[in-house]
Amino acid sequence: MSKKILICVLTLIILGVFMFEQSVAMEKSEKGRAMWVWHTPPLMVNENQRKEFFDFCINKNIKTIFLQLVISYKKQENGNYIGELSYEDKLRAFLKEATKRKIDVYALDGAPEFALRENHPIPVCIVEAVKRFNNASKEDEIFCGIHFDVEPYLLPVFQTSMRNNLFLQFLEMNKKCSKIAHEAKLIYSVDMPFWMDTDEFTIEFEGKSKPLTFHVIDICDNVGIMAYRNFASGEDGIINCAQKEIEYAESAKKEVYIGVETFKYDTKEVFFVVSIPKYKLEELSHNKNINDMLYARKFKYTKILCLGSENFVHLGIFVPDNASPDEVRFKNLLLEFKKTFSDTYDNNGDTKITLEKEDLLFTLGTNPEYEDYKEDKFETESGNIEYASVKHVMLAKITFFGFNEENFEKEIKLVEKAYKDSDAFLGIAIHYHRSYKDLTNR
Repeated sequence: MSKKILICVLTLIILGVFMFEQSVAMEKSEKGRAMWVWHTPPLMVNENQRKEFFDFCINKNIKTIFLQLVISYKKQENGNYIGELSYEDKLRAFLKEATKRKIDVYALDGAPEFALRENHPIPVCIVEAVKRFNNASKEDEIFCGIHFDVEPYLLPVFQTSMRNNLFLQFLEMNKKCSKIAHEAKLIYSVDMPFWMDTDEFTIEFEGKSKPLTFHVIDICDNVGIMAYRNFASGEDGIINCAQKEIEYAESAKKEVYIGVETFKYDTKEVFFVVSIPKYKLEELSHNKNINDMLYARKFKYTKILCLGSENFVHLGIFVPDNASPDEVRFKNLLLEFKKTFSDTYDNNGDTKITLEKEDLLFTLGTNPEYEDYKEDKFETESGNIEYASVKHVMLAKITFFGFNEENFEKEIKLVEKAYKDSDAFLGIAIHYHRSYKDLTNR
């Protein structure tokens, strides 16, 4: 071989290696994004909306969708459930279009109650329903995985000394569901907040002691870390909020989506009427009514809010969307809520249950999500009730709501740049389709 030919060959080899490295670098820096989709039916029944949706995904580099399932559950005599998906034929057409557009679709569902052991048959039946659906579908008409948004910390019991038991049940749920998912060749994924990676949330599970989030990363194939901030840099920015999860996922050879918020919920008014000493709570929880309340998000038709301090657990309820605090029915609801606790408390030979206003005010004062504290009382036919009301607001720093697309992209690209070389970083996940679409139209 002549010297010139040898030089040409070596040049081509070097050029090829360089181009490959550039290609890999480009691929790492241009990761697709994911997006939660909660309003599924319009995409199933309206062809124009479906086309507009996929065009939006392509335009915004959305390569992964977490699609809310429309599913019904039927309880069997053995206590298990059978899940039945709606819109199966239309869903296959949707998934086929997603495959054509090179978009992965996860089956999305979840509720805080899923974490409870007695409810595990429900998430299990969801995974099994997706498994049956995939088995009955063509290769280009299937879900790639399961994505659960459970968030057990929204249950009142999270604010009590019994929360580790809640965490164990949550981890057990994920072990059961991931096993079924993997047997069905489905990716298994779960959402987690960024702040459960500290010693405060360390728990022992299967002989290993570590923060709850790290246990979840161990169980899952990937995790959506809700690093809900509207700025990338700084100690409280998105990059830093997700750093521990990225580093742990790298060591565990797992993967992470970094979630950002574009939605804003309305300010809600909360009425507190009950303060239970922490030392009494576990004893009282043996009462079925109180136990059910601590492990539920709702009382009747409204949500419960539970706040823990050093000595007390304060309980209240939100004013429902279709009600006013001045309405008789809400006052009666509030009285019934208080009596659920006070009747049990009084039967144990203690003094009457009270609202510890000073402790509540101090607890609320440490959290900027609560504003406009007021104390008052009102009369009902069944008796008088003292209360403290407060407005629950969504902090501006949590969401990109109100941003235009240019400012949103400026922050998001900083996060993508910070983690582009991480093998654990799957990309940015945007919550959620409708609010993100509104942001891009500003």
